[in-house]
Amino acid sequence: MTTRAMQVANIAFLLDRLAADTPPNQQIRELTENALEAIERRQKAGDASEGVIRWDVDWDNLKRTGEYKLSITDNGDGMTSQQMLDYLNALAVQGANQTQGISQNFGVGAKITALHRNSHGLVYQSWHDGKGSMVKLHRDDKEGVYGLASFELSDGPDWTPRIKDTFKPSVIDRNGTKVTLLGISEENNTCFPPEGRGMNWLITYLTNRYFRLPENLRLQVRVLTQNEEDWPSEEPSASTKTFNFQTVAGSKALFDQYAEAKGTVSLATADAHWWVFADPKEDSKKMSTRGGRTCKVGIVFQDEVYVHLTPPIARRILASFGIVFGADHVVIYIEPKKSLEVRADTARSRIIINGEDVQEANWFEVWGAEFREKMPPEIKAKIDEIMAKTERDPDGKTRERILERLQRIRDLLKPTRYRRDPQGTLRAAGEAPGGASGSAGDTQREGTSTGGGRRGGTSSDDYLADLVESDGELARQVVVSTKEPSVKWISRADGTREEGELEDLAAEIVGDSLSGDMVKANRDFRGYRDLLGFFSKEFNPGGDPAINRKIVEYIEEWMEGQLVEAIMTVRNLTNGRTWTPSDIDRALCSHALTTVMMTRFHVVERVKRSLSSDISKPSKAA
Repeated sequence: MTTRAMQVANIAFLLDRLAADTPPNQQIRELTENALEAIERRQKAGDASEGVIRWDVDWDNLKRTGEYKLSITDNGDGMTSQQMLDYLNALAVQGANQTQGISQNFGVGAKITALHRNSHGLVYQSWHDGKGSMVKLHRDDKEGVYGLASFELSDGPDWTPRIKDTFKPSVIDRNGTKVTLLGISEENNTCFPPEGRGMNWLITYLTNRYFRLPENLRLQVRVLTQNEEDWPSEEPSASTKTFNFQTVAGSKALFDQYAEAKGTVSLATADAHWWVFADPKEDSKKMSTRGGRTCKVGIVFQDEVYVHLTPPIARRILASFGIVFGADHVVIYIEPKKSLEVRADTARSRIIINGEDVQEANWFEVWGAEFREKMPPEIKAKIDEIMAKTERDPDGKTRERILERLQRIRDLLKPTRYRRDPQGTLRAAGEAPGGASGSAGDTQREGTSTGGGRRGGTSSDDYLADLVESDGELARQVVVSTKEPSVKWISRADGTREEGELEDLAAEIVGDSLSGDMVKANRDFRGYRDLLGFFSKEFNPGGDPAINRKIVEYIEEWMEGQLVEAIMTVRNLTNGRTWTPSDIDRALCSHALTTVMMTRFHVVERVKRSLSSDISKPSKAA
């Protein structure tokens, strides 16, 4: 049997479509990666001299055209004119590394990302064994295709004309490559940052993108000023002021430089690299010029960072790692081990583990649970230091009073659940957390395996939710024990609430809304401040600190009681059908808990009664 190979009828459409799914700066990564691979090949071939990669203005192009164009130059192994024809004018070609594969090089990155965003042209100048040639890739708008442009020379058109040695960059000896990004038009200044980015955009991007870089390599970026009118008209010499090269070392080196403690926790399927910072605000400010900050979570694959999570998402993930306080002091980057099937998507913008997107497959929950068990003492010390500031009830008297009140309505706080029982007199239905529900005709013995890996029978957590008249399973009613969450009050003043955390919100459950056993309540929330002002005006116009402490104590006690009661009763609604975990998430989110905290009548009445019995209200005359 013979096969006629499939062909691409409209490669320009495919390239544009793939490029639309990539972030704007992806072209920087692809061209940098090509340079890194070229240097690695040269060093493996026996030339162990230092590798250099420079992002700079194409000063030769500026002399010829008067236009500023961004370029990248490396002193890797370079390409011959024939190699440029073979490698650059084909999509998904194997390339010089001969390593094309699903988890390795794709041969499509720069052609998708850089060529689409530089339709006016990508100019490759490459030297191999001292001989230089050049090609120009561009989009032919008349034909609607991408490909090589011919150079119209005096003796006729040429696809790969020779380059004079006078145009060879200083970092290249006998081998190396320079790529110039011409943008979408002759006038397009490709040295300017994408919209909304500062002039440090290249340093910021490369530092964030690369976790670690090879030791025998310098990755440099020319730093330009905001005002183009001040830019030099020719390549400047080194100075102590502006337009110098800055070296990029990667995010690991940046965090190592500013952290007060750092380390790596070995998990079953990943390494968790962690850093603790003494002063998050100041350290973030120092790192900001290179794109660094604290309170960050990332995923590392093949020395690159593919996932960058910052607050508020990073705080939620760090909480699942056990860092419920002090998240602004911590950075954690996860590096999956080779035992997992890890790869990047075609655009090199997402990480896929065992066929699923890393963020959609709840890998952070798996890693977080294991990290909590192996919590580094430096992180634990920071958490304990901040948690100590939230403790206003060391003897537990306030919580004892809250639980005592809830005890009076204990029966209303217990969820109604039904356990499968062949001898039961009730019929119940619903998705059971610990087993698969069945129809009335199904019969299962204890320990019988059911579909989906769930256990059948009567395991301790194998509960159904609702009574039904028919078509349910025989069951009996059971009582599921509950645990009241604790409440910790936080504020910016005492350093327990981090910048941006619970901004103008009253409270949030730490971790999972169904099982989280701690609630953070915000003393800076204006609803709380309004109550404090209301009672201070009535009971403490003189500003007595002792009376103020008593007012705070009663306000927080009664607001805590409302929070705990609301959380426990809403959790009881869970039945797997009409109230799924996602429904509970919405009902107990920080906005919903703010609604709970904004109910005033009950709190005002109770606090006023308590204060009236403890404190003599000042006379109006006073």
